Amino acid sequence: MTQSRAGVHSPTTSGSAAGRDLFDVVEHELIPRLLMLDSGAAGLSAPQTSRGLFQGSPQGPAESPNPVAHQLALLTLEAELPDCQAYLEGLRDKGLSLEEIFLDVLQPAARILGSRWKEDSCSFVDVTTGLWQLQQIFHQLLYDFQAERPSRGQVETSPAGHRPTAFFCTLPGAQHRLGVQMVSAFFCRAGWQTSLSPSQSLGQILEDAQRFTPDLLGVSISCEREMHEAPAFILALRKATKKSNPILMIGGPGPSLFPELAQACQADFVSGDAPSALTAAHSHLQSRRGKASA
Repeated sequence: MTQSRAGVHSPTTSGSAAGRDLFDVVEHELIPRLLMLDSGAAGLSAPQTSRGLFQGSPQGPAESPNPVAHQLALLTLEAELPDCQAYLEGLRDKGLSLEEIFLDVLQPAARILGSRWKEDSCSFVDVTTGLWQLQQIFHQLLYDFQAERPSRGQVETSPAGHRPTAFFCTLPGAQHRLGVQMVSAFFCRAGWQTSLSPSQSLGQILEDAQRFTPDLLGVSISCEREMHEAPAFILALRKATKKSNPILMIGGPGPSLFPELAQACQADFVSGDAPSALTAAHSHLQSRRGKASA
């Protein structure tokens, strides 16, 4: 097993609440995705759609190895944040867009880290430190991403004179944040006015959603426990936002791992990766507006 960095103590042995939270990140975010996606994403020369940080849909045949994502995952384990940043800047210098970096490098790198921990070839501390570095990289690149022109067939989703609104959240107490942050960034870049609730309490999430009056609710659900809790949480969200009667989109590993439980959420659709979630949301919004004007 990989040795932990000097000066870092395993949170699992400290008994602290912070250690419990870190364990939940791995247990509830990475491991469910590994059960669905054991292989890496495709190489950079031909990016595939095996993404879904927000959604995590099952894939078919094994995909091609992704040496670029593997290298980034290795850097997060053996180097420091500036080295990871320099590596990604090198990819950008070679022409890789931030969209490709987000979907084809950061996401599979996170999955690789989880896979190493699952195989007991990497320590828990190193995995959580690596995930923290990926989270930092995402936030540091976010401003440039918002300014980057959408690619891969994405179109501006805002009709003239109106920006549709989307409210994204996880269940109260959930620790998986990177995926829902990423999908929110894609919606924002496509012209939606977005809000991502930072809250951990049910009351505050409901208050945030009610104040925002969204056209769309996006709820990320990570694991079986959250799937059982989701229907009641979503019902409360619907009541809080009944004024705007938003479209409901659910995603995360949970709905794909437990489709029978997902039906109880009564969502309008289960999201795909960020680009496909945008397409589906736009389609549902246009359909609803068409019916309202008929």
